[in-house]
Amino acid sequence: VLAPGAGAYSDQVAVVDGVQGKAYPFPGIGKITYSHDGERAAYSAKAKDAGFMMVLDGIEGRTYDEVRDPLFSPEGDHLAYAARDKDGWFAVLNGDEGRRYLDIWGLALSNDGRLAYVARDSREGKDVRLVVVDGQEENAYRYDWYGQGIKSGPLFSPDGKHTVYTANDGGSAEYTVVDGLQHLMPWAHMGGLNWGEGSPIVFDSDNQFHYLAVNDTGTYIVRFKIPSAAASEPLAN
Repeated sequence: VLAPGAGAYSDQVAVVDGVQGKAYPFPGIGKITYSHDGERAAYSAKAKDAGFMMVLDGIEGRTYDEVRDPLFSPEGDHLAYAARDKDGWFAVLNGDEGRRYLDIWGLALSNDGRLAYVARDSREGKDVRLVVVDGQEENAYRYDWYGQGIKSGPLFSPDGKHTVYTANDGGSAEYTVVDGLQHLMPWAHMGGLNWGEGSPIVFDSDNQFHYLAVNDTGTYIVRFKIPSAAASEPLAN
């Protein structure tokens, strides 16, 4: 990123593969993100008037009140990011806007363009967290204190066919959720106080994953095999 004039509040210009892009006013340009093959680049930029936009391969998108860092799918064919307007936060996938929420985070993209993310909302006067997959809401989980709501994920399997995350419903129950189906757990996903701070969910293959969990008897590696979501059974060792 270049700042012609070199002043603290100068316009900023992105130079990608030697090609200089358009100049944007302070605060200029956000984090530049490349696709995994390095063929595509995207970044947020300040609009000349109010708001921010996403710039993909030099082409400007719509202007919003705020935009967050972009995410490419593994092969670079799809782009997603979180944006905010007067009605709330929402996901933008290949230019298409999703439903508005109080906040969203944890975006995940599969090779074929499936999008999943965590959303915060208010339901019946309660603060809840839920996962949205392919535009469809899954179960909402109450958030009354740290370590509740959506704890880790969502995550796609390598082949993009399965989604996985862990959740805690207001401190009353802990779940591993596979393809939208809840599996009540006798242990808790080992983690920090907030989303994403705990043991990562790791896929060992398209149909198997593991993570660390704890209860009063110790710490365990929880392994799931998912030939189908309905047949998945957790094992701990």
